[in-house]
Amino acid sequence: MQPGKVLYTRIGIGILIAVLVIGLVAGLKAYQKHQNKQAQLRFARAEALYNNKKYQEAVKEYEFVAAKYPRSEQAPASWYTAGYIYRHFLFNNAAAAKTLQKLLARSMATPYRKETLVLLIDIYYHLGQYKEHNDVITRLLKEYPGAVDEDVLRLELAKGFNKMGQTKETLEQLALIKNKESDVVRHSQEYYQLLIIRDPADPQPHLELARIYKEIGLKERAASELKTAEWLKKNAAAVKAAQQKAAAPANYQRGFTEKKVSPKIELSPREEKLYIDYNVAQKKSWRKAMNEKSQSLGTPANEKQALTFGANIQRYEKEWWSSWYAQNQTSYDECEKIRFKVMNDPGLARQLDEKIIKLTN
Repeated sequence: MQPGKVLYTRIGIGILIAVLVIGLVAGLKAYQKHQNKQAQLRFARAEALYNNKKYQEAVKEYEFVAAKYPRSEQAPASWYTAGYIYRHFLFNNAAAAKTLQKLLARSMATPYRKETLVLLIDIYYHLGQYKEHNDVITRLLKEYPGAVDEDVLRLELAKGFNKMGQTKETLEQLALIKNKESDVVRHSQEYYQLLIIRDPADPQPHLELARIYKEIGLKERAASELKTAEWLKKNAAAVKAAQQKAAAPANYQRGFTEKKVSPKIELSPREEKLYIDYNVAQKKSWRKAMNEKSQSLGTPANEKQALTFGANIQRYEKEWWSSWYAQNQTSYDECEKIRFKVMNDPGLARQLDEKIIKLTN
């Protein structure tokens, strides 16, 4: 073949390839445009179902959008909203966790990632998956420092460690709580008191309570806790011997009297009924109030709206709690005493939780 013809042939092939590439790119763009349009339509349909409270149908539609159009702008919002529906409207925590994990599997830049981590904290705790509960909080602290109240997250970590029986880690997280005037302090005090019940001979919870009481101005209570801690340190050998004889001190606040600690907690029929009835009523009331509020706020359309939505829900939840406590103060106080007994027996706590879940679902 002559050199000129070879050159023309190569040029022709090059032009043909260029045309094919241009056509392919144009085709891909057209296909992506079509896919985006379909994603928008199906997402709009899911939103309409959600707004009409057809949650079973809505969640299927959201999941379809996310699975069929994973590269669309609607995919992250679809995964998140599906998980939210499972958690707050269909009360299926297992499905909520599975759905939200699919969103977390995407890149860290994915919208709704932070909101998903926050939502999973509560979900994993209710599922009894305390390791996953704490892992999610650790990721939230690392990836979004300062985005969520750190004191609240530290308390949640303490709750998780406490459920797993890790006393040292529970104490470490409680000690990191900074704002001693927040509502978190009340809860952290409860956990220190619980740790005292679990191991009456350990002086550390008493020292931490003393620190908290001192910082919030309760000097007499702080002095009492310090006195207890000092006595425990000086009498460590005697206390250890007493524990071995199943006669460990349970309350040293006055006269350091010794009291046997029962390894298994038993509730009277009245206590069990009161505990279950109160918690079922509280959960149902909370669920109804949160559902009504979230419906009135509508579905967040973007990350900024999601943050505002979350802040409004948290504010409303505090208002609801104040109202509930005012109306049920006597029952609350009595149930708190029962709760401390229950939390010292993980087996009993699990049994009661299962009964409460069955009655609230």
